[in-house]
Amino acid sequence: MKPAKNAIIVFQKNAAKGKVKTRIAKDLGEEKALEIYQYLVNSTHQVLSQLKGQDVFLFFSDYTEKVSWQPQEGTLQLRLQKGKDLGEKMRLAFEEVFSEGYSKVSIIGTDCPDINIKILNDAMEKLEEYEVVFGPAQDGGYYLLGLKKIHKGLFDGIPWSTEQVLKLSLDYLNSKQISYELITILSDIDTAEDWENYLR
Repeated sequence: MKPAKNAIIVFQKNAAKGKVKTRIAKDLGEEKALEIYQYLVNSTHQVLSQLKGQDVFLFFSDYTEKVSWQPQEGTLQLRLQKGKDLGEKMRLAFEEVFSEGYSKVSIIGTDCPDINIKILNDAMEKLEEYEVVFGPAQDGGYYLLGLKKIHKGLFDGIPWSTEQVLKLSLDYLNSKQISYELITILSDIDTAEDWENYLR
């Protein structure tokens, strides 16, 4: 038997002033927001470059960009997000990666500077035992979602960017009796206050 094929999807916005970290820009200005965004992206890439046993799929928002790193083991592939809202974009990305023969797939963004290799590996390990794994964010959303197959209710009818995201996702899984596990809670950086807390 071939070893299970594991992959991680990373959703990344192309860095353009005025298009990234708009909530931070309201308080700190577009220049600073762009600088913070680039810091967060670099920090995420730094962690991903240490990965072993997972292929990385970097899904850009508008156009693919060259990147100068590879995971320690495995491949790095550059793709484009498709779909209208975040739910559809994530579902289509999962479908694309599953269709290429991967059996365990997780997705992250680039907003979480505390994410580390142990957390990413932990999520994959938990998928041995559970159907779905979440990395819960302090704000009521999640910074990581791990799946072995698509569960459509996780992508449809969820009010994205609200504190209801994780709760409604868990309600759906409970109603369908689908097993899940929560890993370490971390903070996403969405506001100037989040950034200041992180720096402290």
